[in-house]
Amino acid sequence: MKKIFFALLIAASATTAMAHGGFTRGFVTGAIVGHILTTPRYYAPPVYVAPAPVYYAPPVYYAPQPQCFVEPAYDAYGRYLGTHTVCR
Repeated sequence: MKKIFFALLIAASATTAMAHGGFTRGFVTGAIVGHILTTPRYYAPPVYVAPAPVYYAPPVYYAPQPQCFVEPAYDAYGRYLGTHTVCR
């Protein structure tokens, strides 16, 4: 539909120009108008905006803590002396 409209417009402009002054002027006018109307229009590509970077805190490494236990204490003869703490 669009091409037919442009072809009729070009023919009309050429016919009008021929009535007023010759075939060459009508042909040139029709060619210029036809070129302007049928030239594809280029649009700028959409601009991509990257999302903001996400920052994470670095991992925190803890030194291993000693394991401490409360154990009963005995003397050499097996008598109970109480408790003491043992860390390994």
